[in-house]
Amino acid sequence: MASELQGHHLGARHKYLNLLSKSIEQEYVSFEDIDISASDIINIVKIDLASKNRNINYILIVLQCEDMLYVSRALKQCPWLISDSGYENIINPEYLHKVLYPKMTSKAVTKLKKYIKLILKDCQRVEQFYAYEENEKEALEWLPHCSPDFIVTNFKKHIDHVDIPLLKRLCEKTIAPLEIYLDCNIVLYKKQEALQATTFLLKIDLKKYLDLVEHSEYNLKFNSNCTKYILKQDASRIMNNIEFYYSVIDIKTFLNHLKKEDVKHYLYKLFESKKSKERRFIKFEMLVNFLTAMPEADRLETVKQVFLDKIHLIENKCPLPKPLRISMNNLYTFMSTCKWHFIYDHYWYRFTSFDFAYPQIIKIISNDMSVEEINSIVETLIIVAANCEKYLTELVEYFCKHYNNGDARIKKSFIVNIFKNSANLNKNTWEKIKNTFMGDIFYETDDTIYDENFVQLCMELIIINELIFSGKISEIIHKRFKFNSLKKYQNKIPEESREKLFEVLLNLITKKINSHVELNKKEYLNKVELLDSALDLLNDWNKELRDYPVILNMITDFVNSTGGSNV
Repeated sequence: MASELQGHHLGARHKYLNLLSKSIEQEYVSFEDIDISASDIINIVKIDLASKNRNINYILIVLQCEDMLYVSRALKQCPWLISDSGYENIINPEYLHKVLYPKMTSKAVTKLKKYIKLILKDCQRVEQFYAYEENEKEALEWLPHCSPDFIVTNFKKHIDHVDIPLLKRLCEKTIAPLEIYLDCNIVLYKKQEALQATTFLLKIDLKKYLDLVEHSEYNLKFNSNCTKYILKQDASRIMNNIEFYYSVIDIKTFLNHLKKEDVKHYLYKLFESKKSKERRFIKFEMLVNFLTAMPEADRLETVKQVFLDKIHLIENKCPLPKPLRISMNNLYTFMSTCKWHFIYDHYWYRFTSFDFAYPQIIKIISNDMSVEEINSIVETLIIVAANCEKYLTELVEYFCKHYNNGDARIKKSFIVNIFKNSANLNKNTWEKIKNTFMGDIFYETDDTIYDENFVQLCMELIIINELIFSGKISEIIHKRFKFNSLKKYQNKIPEESREKLFEVLLNLITKKINSHVELNKKEYLNKVELLDSALDLLNDWNKELRDYPVILNMITDFVNSTGGSNV
């Protein structure tokens, strides 16, 4: 037999070893004892043959040897020794502890125990091992493969040693261990962790698991998949107890499940009681999700009644039923505690339509307002314009007319917000924005309002929009633009303009690289940075360097020119 395994890599050598085991006939091999002095290949092949032919005597001899390589191979190749009831006379706690274990090394014993716990699934046999074990912590490790009744009977005595992974394994057999665990005197966060780790029980025993959740005081959170499953199997469980489940379920999934016209009902249902104003787990963002999920008419009515007109505060004149008025008042009171999310009441116009919000907001704008409040109004109006070309044009015309010579901070806010929230501009609207709000940035000033980041934002926007509308970019823009690949705009511009933009950027970086001729230390570092930017440009636009010899030649020339110098 070969003393070395053939093959250029580990997989090939494993394959060769398996072929060796299959090709050798058992009758030509001696199984009287394991020869430690023989090569590993010979002994491993013998173990494989013994396993294949269930030569139990030889396998037991191997388990008693001192070489863990052979012990591990025997255990790996002989799962039948543990799982097959025909070998129960060997794999039982009494025989192992009294006969086999004393003849094995401690490492081999540990390994065999591990394999038995892993492979043995016969409940009665596993329960024998459990009963034989004197150490409670060791006995607990046998429990997952015992019968459900046996688990329930013995689980509580091990409660101090139960960790969450083991609890999960036990709950795969029965939900009872979780019930017992939650009833015991265990720290709160551990109970919460146990419930969170066993959400798979929703698909095993939905009713009982939700009973446990509802009777708990733990901050449990179901993800989108769990929420979908509950809604599919028993939606009424959530619908009838939304006051509890609002903090447990994924609220966006719940809102997607609802009919649009029912969203308002469940929002008010959340705030029926006075305690709702003090709910710990209601978040501002969650309530915003409710508003945005409503049909436009319901959303407008809710915002108008609760946050703008505040009709719930006029007790004698409010025509609404008292329960609804209470819900509105509780909702308003709660939102008033979230003022860090919004400062001005006109914030709520963001959830209405442009046709409703624009004339209302224009009425309240005055010269007495602070710059901060006007900036907030600017953002609100741009949000409700919702990327509609008609509305954006109307908005731009208004601000161009009234704030042409206004505070630079308002101009800056207008530019930042309109390009953060909108992309659908026509040529005339773009020209008005550029001429009215961007004129100042073309000149070097000491005004700290126009910081470098803002200037570069304007340069980027000018490059993008000038390219779309005129196809030309002025030299002053080229000079002020701090080069980057403009990757973030790729999906925001028309497809036909993308390749044009790439060509403009490629030409721009090429010119910048060629402008660095003298290789003093400063020029050297600048050129390295520019070449790096050129490579980033190709990478960000999914281009191959080999397709752009102009960049490749520049890199080659640069390397050659610096090869012998010490810059």
